[in-house]
Amino acid sequence: MFDQNYILSISKLQVQAKEGLQGLYNIESRWKELEKKTVSPSFVQGYEWLESYLESKGLSPDNLWFFIVSNEIEDVIILPLIYVTDRVYGLPVRIWQIFWPNDMGINDVLLAKHITTENFFDEFVAYLRCNSKYPFDYILMKNAADHSGVTTLIQADRKVNYLRIFDHESKYIEIKDTYDKTTERLSGKYKRNLRRKYKKLEQSGEVIFTNALDSDLDDAFNDFLKVESSGWKGTSGVGTAIILNPRMLDFYTKLKDKNALTGNCFIQLFKVNEVSIAAQFCLIYKNCINLLKIGFDENYSNISPGALILNETLKYFSGNPNFNKLSFVTGAEWNDAWMPKSENVYSIYIFNDTIRGFLFFVMYRLKNKIKRKYFNKTNRR
Repeated sequence: MFDQNYILSISKLQVQAKEGLQGLYNIESRWKELEKKTVSPSFVQGYEWLESYLESKGLSPDNLWFFIVSNEIEDVIILPLIYVTDRVYGLPVRIWQIFWPNDMGINDVLLAKHITTENFFDEFVAYLRCNSKYPFDYILMKNAADHSGVTTLIQADRKVNYLRIFDHESKYIEIKDTYDKTTERLSGKYKRNLRRKYKKLEQSGEVIFTNALDSDLDDAFNDFLKVESSGWKGTSGVGTAIILNPRMLDFYTKLKDKNALTGNCFIQLFKVNEVSIAAQFCLIYKNCINLLKIGFDENYSNISPGALILNETLKYFSGNPNFNKLSFVTGAEWNDAWMPKSENVYSIYIFNDTIRGFLFFVMYRLKNKIKRKYFNKTNRR
């Protein structure tokens, strides 16, 4: 299989490989130690995130490997990669791609922030090429944000053949200051609408905002599932609600339970007369609050319950010294009403030094040039 004592020829870093869920269990302590030192921390680097997914019913895939890269003192990089085959323009393609067990739109490797690793991917491609069981054409690092570990590594590599293609934005709100400072970029009209809709809701009965942790989390989770499935995600809509998908329900249940142990999962509910009309499933990671899932009762759509619960979230957390930002994670259009900041997210293709690798490099590069040229023309019209 993989040589467990492979030494990269120039950097002299050692590479080990562990397979699947059992491999993740084997490196738990090493993963958590590297988490403490990683570049640009994100919840997708959390051990509980991956463990929850891989332990869920039917969600643990084949050909998943964890590559641990170490110097003489410590682990400095961990890459979760999965080997897949596909077809591109009718041609079979073999890919090592970063494992992304989510629809969140961001992903990353673990990279120690105090380590300088020039030309790492050039050496790592050569390492993967040594294993004849997994011939590959390129490595795909999808959903790599501007300041991610993946981006840091690729920007320090002057040898490897790669393409970085813009995919979308990940949006967030800075909440280091007071609520008034946090929302100062919002238009006066938008703020007035929020106040008007809140007052209108108060006329219907008692309005309560709750932030459920610990012992209250299970009941709040049931409320969240009910609210999330009540609208367009439910049986009368597209059917993507968590409660309708047993595998995803198992995943989010495990994610809740594992993060509840450290106080890093909470669920917010916005209620009228003790009935939840909006809910948010949130994870805390380092100094960031991540809004993973948001749902609201569409019977109240005229008073924008999703906007009202988010406004209460900003009131609750703004100015708290433990947090710097609230992340939407994705870059949905509705986020823009809150005047968020953003960082770019890319798909990074790292090509094997083979004829097939070069062929796909040329194909993707040409496709990207045509796409950018068309996009620029469209924007000038």
